[in-house]
Amino acid sequence: MSIDLSTLNVTPKGSLPPMIGIYGTDGVGKTGLALQADDVAYAPTEQRFSHYEAMNLFQTPENPNAICQSFGQMNSALLALLEQEHNFKTLVVDSLDHFEPQIWDAVCQKYDKSGEFVHEATPKEKRATTVEDYGYGKGYIYADNGWQYFYSLLNRLRNEKNMTIITVSHYTLKEEKSAEGESFEQYQIKLHKRAAALTREVHDAVLFAKFKSHIQKVGEGLRQRNIPVDTGERVLVCQPRPSCVVKTSFDTMPKEMPLDWAQIKSHIPYFQNQQPNS
Repeated sequence: MSIDLSTLNVTPKGSLPPMIGIYGTDGVGKTGLALQADDVAYAPTEQRFSHYEAMNLFQTPENPNAICQSFGQMNSALLALLEQEHNFKTLVVDSLDHFEPQIWDAVCQKYDKSGEFVHEATPKEKRATTVEDYGYGKGYIYADNGWQYFYSLLNRLRNEKNMTIITVSHYTLKEEKSAEGESFEQYQIKLHKRAAALTREVHDAVLFAKFKSHIQKVGEGLRQRNIPVDTGERVLVCQPRPSCVVKTSFDTMPKEMPLDWAQIKSHIPYFQNQQPNS
């Protein structure tokens, strides 16, 4: 297809709903924050219904608390949102790190240990039962295809259904090195490094939720030590810092803000434009 440059116009800022990732410390309120969004379709991969009410995409008449059990089931839910009429404005996937093993299971069902497609005649001893069975990290490379397909469906929901996407994840602490070679611990999304890199890449913002604290010195002399003191405040880290992986494409976001969806929206051009989700 040829391009007629004379027909091109500037694409305005905020023409597409955002994809936002929220990860953070345990019990800080990540899910609660995500469910503050507008008209949420909830795609849980772990049990959350003792704490929250939501429109669960995986519910059945027999089990309103059902959760996603497989890669295929997640894809079916996303395709239903794409193909059917509905009034949902936001999709919340909770959590990515509980979804990841389902992608690994799908890899094992598709490829044998040598990387060939599994078929009825594939001997049991050649079939993989875990993503580690492939050796040399190949299983995680195969999993890239699953992640890419998943994110392609999320992007279709943004483009075709004007849906905001919010993903929720837990955290892990990993050792990193500065440019000067000094080691330090950093909070990161609890995913395999390949999936974590892709996740950071496709999101408009990856924000870290934490309990705010400060360090207090106690004791004297050789017995002096540092202890963290919790202030009771829950905050979102919105600008990069060495202690945690954070990304944002929204230049008005402050360094930190309260766990409040309305405040997040106020810094996102899509919502400032008041474009209707449909």
